[in-house]
Amino acid sequence: MKTMASKIALLIGLSVISTGIALSALSILENDRLVRSMTMVTNEILDHDVQNKLKNDELSSEIYGKAMIDYMTRIAMPPLWDLNYRTLKDYADSMVQVPEVVAVAIYQEDGSVVAGKPMDREKGGDLNLFSSDIVRNGDIIGSIKVWISRERVKSLKVENEAVKDLLLSSFQDSSTHAKTQASSRMLLMSLAVTILTVLISFVLVFYLINPIRKITSAIRKIGNSSTDRSVSDSGNTLGSRLSELRTYLESNTSTVGDEASVLSDALIRMATLIESHVAIHRAVSDIMNVAAVSQTKDDFVWNFVRLIMRETPSCMASFYVARESDPKFMDLIASVGLPAEAPKSIKIDQLEGQFGTAIMDGKVKITDVPPGRYLPFRTMAGNIAPVQFITVPLKSQNKIMALFSMASLTSYPENYLRIFYLVQEGMNAALGNMIAGERERELVQELQAANQELAAQSEELEYQAGELEIQNQELEVQRRKSEEASKLKTEFLSNMSHELRTPLNSILALSRVLRSEGKERFEEEELQYLEIIERNGKNLLGLINGILDLARIEAGKEDLELKEFNLNSLLIDLTDSLRPIASDKGIQLELSLPNKPQTIVSDIDKLNRIISNIASNAIKFTESGGVYIKVLPGGASISVEVEDTGIGIPEEDLELIFDEFRQGDGSTVRKFEGTGLGLSIAKKYADMLGISLSVKSEVERGTTFTVTIPYQNDVKKEKPLMPLQMEEIGIESSPTVYVIEDNLVSSSNIRRILVAHEIRTITFSRAREALDAISIAPPDGIVLDLMMPEMDGFEFLKELRFKTHGIPVMVLTAKVLTSEDKRFLRDHEVDCIMYKGDVESRILVTKLRSLMKNKAT
Repeated sequence: MKTMASKIALLIGLSVISTGIALSALSILENDRLVRSMTMVTNEILDHDVQNKLKNDELSSEIYGKAMIDYMTRIAMPPLWDLNYRTLKDYADSMVQVPEVVAVAIYQEDGSVVAGKPMDREKGGDLNLFSSDIVRNGDIIGSIKVWISRERVKSLKVENEAVKDLLLSSFQDSSTHAKTQASSRMLLMSLAVTILTVLISFVLVFYLINPIRKITSAIRKIGNSSTDRSVSDSGNTLGSRLSELRTYLESNTSTVGDEASVLSDALIRMATLIESHVAIHRAVSDIMNVAAVSQTKDDFVWNFVRLIMRETPSCMASFYVARESDPKFMDLIASVGLPAEAPKSIKIDQLEGQFGTAIMDGKVKITDVPPGRYLPFRTMAGNIAPVQFITVPLKSQNKIMALFSMASLTSYPENYLRIFYLVQEGMNAALGNMIAGERERELVQELQAANQELAAQSEELEYQAGELEIQNQELEVQRRKSEEASKLKTEFLSNMSHELRTPLNSILALSRVLRSEGKERFEEEELQYLEIIERNGKNLLGLINGILDLARIEAGKEDLELKEFNLNSLLIDLTDSLRPIASDKGIQLELSLPNKPQTIVSDIDKLNRIISNIASNAIKFTESGGVYIKVLPGGASISVEVEDTGIGIPEEDLELIFDEFRQGDGSTVRKFEGTGLGLSIAKKYADMLGISLSVKSEVERGTTFTVTIPYQNDVKKEKPLMPLQMEEIGIESSPTVYVIEDNLVSSSNIRRILVAHEIRTITFSRAREALDAISIAPPDGIVLDLMMPEMDGFEFLKELRFKTHGIPVMVLTAKVLTSEDKRFLRDHEVDCIMYKGDVESRILVTKLRSLMKNKAT
């Protein structure tokens, strides 16, 4: 043993000497590395400080620039803006005198400079530009730009770099001097410590060797514990070995020196700590085993309570679980040792008592019972008061689903709190899974019952499905027949529209020509015959239009073409067209409009038809007085009132006036004629457009119709084919127009109208002939019919737009156009559509001239 001690002492001495030398060298190296690191860190800190100062300077410049542009914008706003430009120029020149402001420029809305002078791009490299809009009543009326100098920021950057270099140089000098002194001291201290350590080592090694041998023997016994046992057995064996080691160390501490005593105390504390961890591990394992072997929620609760009562000094335990039907309440599922008056259920939102804090934060709580409080625990010797409670809240999906609480007549060990902290999450998961499993089993049972019921219903549904299949086949046959009939009806309406309107248009056109040119050749009686022909032709055309329109509406073939337009313009045109009729009857027709234009989104043709039908009726049924049309703007809608001083409508007939073919009593029909379709068509168009129609009337005093129109419409706007411009539009020279129409009467009438207005006109009865002529001499405009033999108007447009895109085309047709037809015409650059019948020559010429002028510009 002594030889061993000598060798150990010698080995320790040599080790200490070599260690001292190595530590000295290492300290010098580390000192150098420390100085370099500190120098690098200091450099980075100074760089970071410079960068922060630079950013602050840039930010200050940015804030200053924004403040200046905001101030200048506010100053430049009205009323200064409304003054002459000399005042604005003086204002801009004065702003240049502000520190760091290099240039100021004030712009109008179109971008032109009002005052000041903008900075050139070449000179603006080191300048910051700030700009802002000048606003009046929400509208932008101009803008202002300010150029700010960056010279101050650049000078501050140079100063900061110089200060950084000076500080870094000073720090390096100080560090080098300190490093030299520290290295000298370190060498002296290392030498002294080495010598002293060698001497002490030789003295102590012999004194300590024997106690260390004894301790080593005790530790070896711990190492010899069996490692092939179960976790629980291994924990028990390890715990007993540690207990033996602690007992041995405590009994032999007095026989060793102070150093060995310190080592023994450390080993005792280590053994105690390990023993405590082993006990915690065993408790956690037991609790999780309970969770693993339990099948249901109630099994888990009772097994857990039994384990607590067996393994802890608890005298009471209780386990509350939330109700599935009402989670606000918890019911007592298992308990041991509780008095009879203990609550069988608790309410979670009542936070009083021992459960309050645990419910609020969801953490394990230890509650000490204050002295003097009496909480009885019944025993054969009488009632005893517990001194401490532990409450464990269990959660699922961040909601409290259970509470466990236990009480003891003595204070619980500290590791109990750690045990429950460790197992709380595992118990949350286990109990949550069991509750979910029970709910799943209940749902499975309900599903099985539902499946049985569904199986019975399935048989019934299969039988009904067979019946429905037969009915569906029959309905499919009927649907196809209905679609075929609808298609034939649509084609019939389109063809009838063309076939009826075209000859009527010819009759009306010829009657107008005879009346206008035969005043000197015909006698008065013959002129009256022509007037009768024209009047009855118009009535017949109106009747045909009404019937076809009504049939088209009821067949669902009427399409909406929404666009934005001025309601005032529509009413002016409508009133102008009706004024001759009112003048012939000797009654007034007055229109009252607001001063501002009233822009709405609707179908202009259908809205015109609605108001025109109502106003025409008012004129027809008014013998004296007048018809007064008023426009009344509102919030989300605008109203048009048509008031007359006519015969009025009886109250019992007011609900029937919008029905088809309704016109009052027989005397009224005989006296005023008509078909009773005007108001019906107006009502149906109004329903399509979301327009409200209302009427009030007094017999012999008059009637007032109110048309309430929304300003906007939810339906997507369509691109308008052509805005109606009624003013006369001239062009520089006499234009040339090709009229392509297979009906000779119609083409002659159109030619006569255009020539009378100094428009050179060439007519073609075949579209192919017109295409050949266009390839040689393109016209200024084209008037095109759609329904023609060989090549119709649609095929003509395809070939025309394939060759050229510059010639404006006006479609003049009697065909009822579908939405597909209108889309085709719009895609092929047709900007204007007019329908044959009662087209006025002035409107035709005006639209055609406007069309040609728009294309020319």
